[in-house]
Amino acid sequence: MDADRLIDADAANAIIGANLRALRAKRKLSRAAMHELTGIPAITIRRIEDGKRDAPAVVLLALCQALGVNAGEFLDHVQRELKEAGGIHPRRTGSSDDLP
Repeated sequence: MDADRLIDADAANAIIGANLRALRAKRKLSRAAMHELTGIPAITIRRIEDGKRDAPAVVLLALCQALGVNAGEFLDHVQRELKEAGGIHPRRTGSSDDLP
């Protein structure tokens, strides 16, 4: 990971994608079904699941909604995995108290 970056984006994308794919498989939903539920093209879903594309917040919210998971809890889980994998630079750690 580049020491100047707070987050290893490639690692984050891989973890987000793997978790989305696992949830989709657990729910027995195809990418076509996810497209029908969210309006997000199946190819975009595939690229996110493969870790080859960032998932903008609105897309991530829609995918989590379709999968029946809380987006905040999903991101908390991703953050824990990323931290365990060394993908978060220890430079700054905030808290939810900092949120408006």
